[in-house]
Amino acid sequence: NISLIWSDYSEVEMILSVLRLCFAVFLALAGSQADAELMCLSPKKANLREGAGMEYPVAWVADRYTPFVVLKWDGEWAEVKDVDGPIGWAHRSVLSSDPCVILVGKRANVRSGPGLAHAALWEVWRGYPFKVLRRQGDWIKVTDGDEVEGWIFIKLVWGNTHPEETGEF
Repeated sequence: NISLIWSDYSEVEMILSVLRLCFAVFLALAGSQADAELMCLSPKKANLREGAGMEYPVAWVADRYTPFVVLKWDGEWAEVKDVDGPIGWAHRSVLSSDPCVILVGKRANVRSGPGLAHAALWEVWRGYPFKVLRRQGDWIKVTDGDEVEGWIFIKLVWGNTHPEETGEF
């Protein structure tokens, strides 16, 4: 039950979640796709650097399917920002335009079908990234590329949930 997930939030966590949701809505309304280009990481792990080049130190390591907003391009390097705000640089070779999302709720169930009536197959925690396979209404079918695959409620994630009008990817 989604209401049970939200009841576990402390007041601070709830405020942070509302701010993240506002940020996601802002990005969605902030102009054309070119203005808010969303991309995700394609390798299992990728280094995000402090500058546009291999000579810059690694700022952090991100997981496959982590979505980013591209702020700008500098040759083959993209300055990117994730849902929580850290900014880093990723090489074009590790970025993909495939639809991907990350869980922004505290936790969520990945279900066998699109809806609460379907069995929960997996429980995932905040920050878990997925590739989007399909969309049906307010539900998306996702995979982590390994063993987790199923359906998750769209309002619990942030990223590229509907790049094509058909909803099929």
